[in-house]
Amino acid sequence: MHVAGALLLHTFKHHGGEERLLNLVIGHIARQLAVGRYIHKRPPMKNVQAFASHEKRAIALFGKRAAKAATLLASIFMLASCKLIMVPGTNGTVVSASGTRDCPATSCVFDASEGLEETFTAIPNAGYVFSNWTGWGACEETPSATCDVVLRPLPEQLQAFERDIELTAHFVEATEPDPEILELYSATCSVCHDTGVAGSPRLGVYSDWEARIAKGIEVLYANTINGFNAMPPMGLCLTCTDQQLKDLVDYMVLEALENAERQVNAP
Repeated sequence: MHVAGALLLHTFKHHGGEERLLNLVIGHIARQLAVGRYIHKRPPMKNVQAFASHEKRAIALFGKRAAKAATLLASIFMLASCKLIMVPGTNGTVVSASGTRDCPATSCVFDASEGLEETFTAIPNAGYVFSNWTGWGACEETPSATCDVVLRPLPEQLQAFERDIELTAHFVEATEPDPEILELYSATCSVCHDTGVAGSPRLGVYSDWEARIAKGIEVLYANTINGFNAMPPMGLCLTCTDQQLKDLVDYMVLEALENAERQVNAP
């Protein structure tokens, strides 16, 4: 029997706990540990979830003490080494709002055993654009380059995830700008963005765009469509579709990133 399980059993045995149920849960976990199934990324949690995730059901079946015991027991195993593995790959980086969980490497590991709350933003390298996130359901449902991750140190939440959660930012190679977009830029955007009128971020000047890019591409899209500071809604392109406006934003962001890359690699 696992030491933590034995201690928990002893505690509840001498405080009126349901010894039979605890033996059942501890035995199940011990058997799974013996074959390494709780070490793998996707542990089979169905039996434990019946006690811990659905606490009301467990209380109805086995009594309040037993349900709490099962929840506590599950937390011992699920929180011991929970980590968030960030994978930006080789075509971009990921920055964090706190600045303490930036990931410039191909992968980074952050401890989440005591919970974790962070906003991550995917930043593509020059010649690439952000595509999507995988590994965190809420972020998989939106194309935003910004991803909010909230992990609370509660077994009922962590049992829904893998033992180690792997969050991947995907980037794809950028295509050459559409000639139509270049024409639209010249006709409607260049008057402000070529010279920086009223604080407009200048085309190709990364320092003007850096803070804006960190907010996420969806924020830039929304600001362009709805207006922001001195820029009116839709900029000066009142006949543009939302998609054309987004393409214009993509073009300007990519120009800034490519120029930054050229400066870094300049002799």
